[in-house]
Amino acid sequence: MPTPAPSTTSSSVTPPHQDMPRLPVATLGFPQLGDARQLKHLLEKFWSGQCTEEELIHGSQKVEEDGWALQAATGIDAIGVGDFALYDWVLNWIEYLGCIPPRFLQHAHANNLTVLERHFLLARGGDGGRSGGEGQHSASEDPPMVGLEIRKWFDTNTHFLVPELDERITPHAHFDSLLDSLRRAKSHLGVHRAVPMLLGPVTFVWLGHLRPEDKRQQESFDNWLASLVPVYCSLLDSIAEMGFPEVQFHEPALITEHGHTFLLPYFKKTYQTLLHHAARSGAGDQQKERSRFPAMGIDLVTYFDEMHEAVYRAAIAMPFAALSLDFTHHGGLTGGYTALMENFGFPPHMRLGLGVLDGRSVWTPDPSLVLPDMVLLRQAVHHIRLQTSCSLCFLPWTVRSETQLKTAYPLVFPLLSFATEKLVDLLSLAEAATGEDVKVLEEWKWTRLQRDTSYDPPHSRSSRGAIAARERSRNLVPADFERSLPYEDRQQQQVSHKRGSILPTTIVGSLSGAGPRGRVTDPGEEGKRVKAEIERVVRVQEAAGLDILIHGAFDRADMIEDLAGQLEGMTTTEHGWVRVSGARCVRPPIIVDVIWRPRPLTVEGFKYSQSLTNRVMKGQLPGPTTMLHWSFPAADRPHKEQTLELALCIRDEVRDLEIAGAKVIEVDEMGFREGLPLRGQKRTDCLAFVVEAYQLATSIAGPHIEIHTHVAYTEVEDCISALLAFDADVYTFENTRAQDRARLALQRAGFSRRLGLGCFDVHCPNIPSISDMTARLRAQMEAFPPDQLVVVPDGPLRSRPFRHIQDALTNMCTAAKELREAWERNQQAKMPTLTESLCNRSASVDSANRNGERGHKEENSARKIEAWAQSPW
Repeated sequence: MPTPAPSTTSSSVTPPHQDMPRLPVATLGFPQLGDARQLKHLLEKFWSGQCTEEELIHGSQKVEEDGWALQAATGIDAIGVGDFALYDWVLNWIEYLGCIPPRFLQHAHANNLTVLERHFLLARGGDGGRSGGEGQHSASEDPPMVGLEIRKWFDTNTHFLVPELDERITPHAHFDSLLDSLRRAKSHLGVHRAVPMLLGPVTFVWLGHLRPEDKRQQESFDNWLASLVPVYCSLLDSIAEMGFPEVQFHEPALITEHGHTFLLPYFKKTYQTLLHHAARSGAGDQQKERSRFPAMGIDLVTYFDEMHEAVYRAAIAMPFAALSLDFTHHGGLTGGYTALMENFGFPPHMRLGLGVLDGRSVWTPDPSLVLPDMVLLRQAVHHIRLQTSCSLCFLPWTVRSETQLKTAYPLVFPLLSFATEKLVDLLSLAEAATGEDVKVLEEWKWTRLQRDTSYDPPHSRSSRGAIAARERSRNLVPADFERSLPYEDRQQQQVSHKRGSILPTTIVGSLSGAGPRGRVTDPGEEGKRVKAEIERVVRVQEAAGLDILIHGAFDRADMIEDLAGQLEGMTTTEHGWVRVSGARCVRPPIIVDVIWRPRPLTVEGFKYSQSLTNRVMKGQLPGPTTMLHWSFPAADRPHKEQTLELALCIRDEVRDLEIAGAKVIEVDEMGFREGLPLRGQKRTDCLAFVVEAYQLATSIAGPHIEIHTHVAYTEVEDCISALLAFDADVYTFENTRAQDRARLALQRAGFSRRLGLGCFDVHCPNIPSISDMTARLRAQMEAFPPDQLVVVPDGPLRSRPFRHIQDALTNMCTAAKELREAWERNQQAKMPTLTESLCNRSASVDSANRNGERGHKEENSARKIEAWAQSPW
């Protein structure tokens, strides 16, 4: 039984001995883009045919090794390795474990794809041909392959690809690329500094949507784990043969709401086998052959929240070599884990991985809050290794290159700590915990946070705008959170109802990241270029046949970043790139002060765009929670306070867009589940506040204003009630990759608001066919009344080349137009009879396109669609 840990709640701290050694320090992962986004550029070159597989592999390995070298040079004692991914870590494990769905294997074999091409086929989809090509039309009668489903990695904005746990799959070991990475790590770092990181089997199966809904799900979960454990055991043998003394198993699923209920017995059963095998690790099948290699320890790693008591007690009762815990939640070192240790102890033989440095915050830690409890905890636990709370992949590479930020915020800049600086912070904390270097505490950068009279007044919390914003957020009343009329009454006044025909078409998010940067109000040639590009975007949408247009947002590198750059209290970076998945990366803004809006943000761009067309132009804004969690929040103020300030800024922008003539305003809350606690009442309470913040941002809109919101990469069935509480008028959903689960969930729930279910995958490099989209729309029309539906892509099109966007939208509008006309001619007929001939006709059109009858796509398709879309909204 573990021995009880001494109490760590005493206010008196016994100073450590002067000869106490520095605590060892460790990392759980590092940014993978490179210091100059080398990986992004390599991937884009490969996908466009500008570099070979060998060049991509060699270049990506160089980026991985540069990260190792930086951590080693800084003095990190234990460096996590094995998590580097060209696209996504979970995708790596799908291949490592031999869990590739049969449909991908069949297409890859039929088209002679290489292993790397198959890898990107899983990630991006395609037509079964060479997956590196962009913008291809389907080369066969079959629709393009849809890639694996995309979801958010727990409560972060990082994406992962969901395992498809097909019953036809038999897991088998395929660890060549992982073992190659570990061999290189061994060569560069040595076996005692490099620590292999493995995605745990319980989390892997849990990510594959196997849940405790019914008995069959439980049996499937058990069967999958039973089939995966031998594969993991073979990997442990290979790692032990290399001489690594310890390996990490990352099991973040254990801290979710299922961790202490459904997953707990599987966790115990699985790790009893793995721990027993690791204790007698080796390459042979006989015990005498295994004894050639020493026993290997397992470090159980969790993060993003605290373990439930039942999981903690199970973990400390098992012979793990170490337990790595995230101490940055719910009170930090004085929070739940300290209470668990006081009540149930901590084994004297086990090392504690003390995750005290927040791997998702760009701020340095406050030593006055951390060090006293660290010293007490060090007295209570025999073996401690100081480490980051999670991987540092959620942070930019370094703050040193942010020269503009340093000039604009000279007092804030020293407080910032990106991934490289976090390494130094980790060592500083470890040194300060010995009590030898008092200067570490006295000179710590956090002490400079005290605002003084030298602080630039426009950015100060004492400025007039900041004071007004604080007062306003403190004096809200219930009426501020309610629309003036209920949905049933206001929908009669909105454009979708007045239009009088079904299946209106539109786009969600931005159209393209290409084009000149600037604003329509810019003087001289810059403003002219921006206006010319907006007009081109509008004409393309008109020609494609879209009913509700957007101005394209091409002049914004990123909507969150653009709006943050116009708000007081937020700042942007020059080089603060963070990877979302694959080659997709963003520069999250940083909240440095009270947030307020000095002037309208998007109104001038909207007014100019609307002046170019008689069709409806949509205003576009992010939701307040999305804007908070797609930024780096301030560390010294509650998130709730910052969210309310953002909601008020968006509320004012909604009001000004309405005054400017907007009839449709999209307020996207795609990040509404990010940052939520992963279980318990706190999660429920936080989700309720997310709803309130959205209501505050949008309730100012008049009843004739149609509020749209987009939902992507989330479990729709788990949040329908919260989404309805948003009280939006039109909801659009990412649906294609999720195998229509969003449609089925909404259908079961009797969803009655207007909705759009994505009809083509925006990540696929191929152009979607008319027949494929017609089939998807027909399924939607069978599930919901046609006058309830809106036709949209799966998500924003900003990652696609503009010429491909034009063809995709043309095909989408053609499919919608044909179904619309058939329905209007035959309103009394049944849907399958109506659309069967249309699907055949669409397939013929696609075949003609493939045979070269399309001709010059951009000119001919534009002329055809222009003729179909003469009637303006």
